[in-house]
Amino acid sequence: MFSKLLIYFNLYFSKIKERLTLTLFLFLCLFPMVLQGIAASKTIGPTVQEMEYRELEVIGNIIEQNSVIIVDFRYGYWLEYVTRQDIAKKPSIELWQKYEHVFLLMHKLQPRKPPQHSTKIIETQHFMLYKLPPPP
Repeated sequence: MFSKLLIYFNLYFSKIKERLTLTLFLFLCLFPMVLQGIAASKTIGPTVQEMEYRELEVIGNIIEQNSVIIVDFRYGYWLEYVTRQDIAKKPSIELWQKYEHVFLLMHKLQPRKPPQHSTKIIETQHFMLYKLPPPP
């Protein structure tokens, strides 16, 4: 009887020991990742700087209704949020069929040659906005 009781206690404590070992192992593996995640989350900021955001607000006041803006998608979310206009990744004939005005927004850090016959609407410290003519 005593030996059976000893076997049950041994099994019970061995299960606890296995669970404790597993828990400790998982904690030791995951703890550094959690610390790195917390440290990384402190450095994450908005994708645009405050000044760029203010410039997008100015640009948003210039853009006419029923417009689409061709923009690098790194700024697409913020531009769409500020201007309440649709955005596109690249020009296409369908854009002029669907919208009255088609604009191109370029960041000065990644300047491209603007399309031929486009009209510069505004140039800020960070951005250049062009109005694109309809295709021939």
